[in-house]
Amino acid sequence: MTEPRDVGAKTNYERFAPPRDPTLAGLLEAVHAGTVQLYWAAVPIKCIRPFSATFNPADELWKQAVETLKGRIRAKDYAWMLVYQTGDFFVMSDDYPVYYAYLECESTHAPCYILGEPRGTHVAEARIASSAEVDTVLRPVLPTVD
Repeated sequence: MTEPRDVGAKTNYERFAPPRDPTLAGLLEAVHAGTVQLYWAAVPIKCIRPFSATFNPADELWKQAVETLKGRIRAKDYAWMLVYQTGDFFVMSDDYPVYYAYLECESTHAPCYILGEPRGTHVAEARIASSAEVDTVLRPVLPTVD
């Protein structure tokens, strides 16, 4: 006989799902519609801010994910983040393990896809993402992307 499931318990997905950022959702839709461009650049870590400063479910699975990402970063197999600019900062809403891995590695920059054209002097040499890159970024988050 199986044990009854605690209906109040969160699944791993629910535990690790970050708070919903309506700005991110709107920008992803705008990239999909072609009204906003996606850019690629190395962004200074000091200029990246998490959408939720309190979201960090530091349990064993989370720690393993961050450690795996740190290993990739140290091996120069860089994981990217998806960000958008607000003032002088770039908001990261959905890539928390990647963000914390870069922080723990004490990296100065992280590769990022930027929703919208970056402004100011913090990002040098941003380039417009290719259509293949746009597809790679949008496919997991917009199920209607063909």
